[in-house]
Amino acid sequence: MRSSKGTCAVVPSARVMINVTSCCGFNTPSMPVILKLSSPSKPKLATKVPVTIRHAEGTAKTEVDQRKETTPFPFVAVGEYRFKAGDAGFVELRNGDALDGRVVVDGVRWVWLGE
Repeated sequence: MRSSKGTCAVVPSARVMINVTSCCGFNTPSMPVILKLSSPSKPKLATKVPVTIRHAEGTAKTEVDQRKETTPFPFVAVGEYRFKAGDAGFVELRNGDALDGRVVVDGVRWVWLGE
């Protein structure tokens, strides 16, 4: 996975936390979002990147193919989840020897769906 300065660094995982306190000026007990990831689509990237999402209803696991370009946009939707205020929600991408390529994450975006 790439470091914040654009140089390559091999790390076992990258975890991005979300801290929900309010959304758009409204105090809300939970927030429905579409979770999106940004990474380039390159032939040397992994096809089954393990992604773990801790959200209001528990923990979800999925995989992302970073080799295949699924959209011309920089962020690709991973799924819809709810995050509760005060919980330590996160998204985590894992890197490992069993993968068939490198893992890169340029950004994570939580898009609020409203109520």
